[in-house]
Amino acid sequence: ICAALLLGDRSGLSSGDEARLAEAGLSHLLAVSGFNVAVLAAILHFLARGAGASRRMAATIIIPALFLYLLLNRDESSVVRAVVMAVTVLGGALLWRKSNPVNALGLAAVIILAVFPAQIHDAGFQLTFAATLSLIVITPRLLAPEGRQTRQSRSRPARWLRVALVVSLVAALGTLPLTLLHFNRVTPGAIPANLVAGPLMAAAFVGAGVIAATAPISERLTRAAVHATILLVETTFLIAEIICSVPWMTYRRITPGPAPIFLYYGALFWVVAGG
Repeated sequence: ICAALLLGDRSGLSSGDEARLAEAGLSHLLAVSGFNVAVLAAILHFLARGAGASRRMAATIIIPALFLYLLLNRDESSVVRAVVMAVTVLGGALLWRKSNPVNALGLAAVIILAVFPAQIHDAGFQLTFAATLSLIVITPRLLAPEGRQTRQSRSRPARWLRVALVVSLVAALGTLPLTLLHFNRVTPGAIPANLVAGPLMAAAFVGAGVIAATAPISERLTRAAVHATILLVETTFLIAEIICSVPWMTYRRITPGPAPIFLYYGALFWVVAGG
């Protein structure tokens, strides 16, 4: 699990484990992706700022660290996409400029396809760009600034839950036709499951990093990190089993043709543009 989280090496996973996560719509949590890059960048930013570094100095530290992580996972298009976008944002901060996320996403796509043109047919490439574009374009519209009275009436946990629900729903909507095309599966249960499993696997990713960092130094710290990570991962697999055990939370569907896919995205674009 740690190898999958840190380096994208899924050889240690059984076919049953992978199938269970895929059926529950949680397989992306064990794929090295923008999720991992975001967690890594957030940890480095927190540590740098905690040590007294300015925002620009923190960006100077994070950028080479992300490139190093990219070298370890250069075959994953989602990692390339996330690192290019992160470096674009951080580089803009160094130059006192605010980057456009859609332009950063487009730049990542151009770089990947220039080096590996066949990636255009890869399921991972299609899903990561569809999900990210949906989050960039649709999420701000659904999370429009609330009035002051509305913000005060909601507690912070309620606001965080609202954001998490919207993000999970938007990612599912943006990738639905591609998920059907490549996996013939619809998983409504993935939306609530990701609300719980997402933070758990973010913590497990941190735990995997702690295991790698402390193994040569302290057996006690390593054991503590191992036990904590095992608990997080087992809880995630338990959530996957619950989703798979309820029939309406995940079910199979036929492969859609090109016309329904284009109609779906056309309708989604029309709704977003109209909003």
